[in-house]
Amino acid sequence: MDKEIYDWSMENKYFDQTKEEHNTPVFIQRFSSGSQEHYHYLNGQQE
Repeated sequence: MDKEIYDWSMENKYFDQTKEEHNTPVFIQRFSSGSQEHYHYLNGQQE
């Protein structure tokens, strides 16, 4: 992908900064996008 997910989400309009905290390094570091394919696990097993 070669791009941070936060930047990709902003560019593709999957996420919009609605709060000042959305532009902080801590928020950006922990950001994940629900619009990307992802998996859920419970006790080590994929649900």
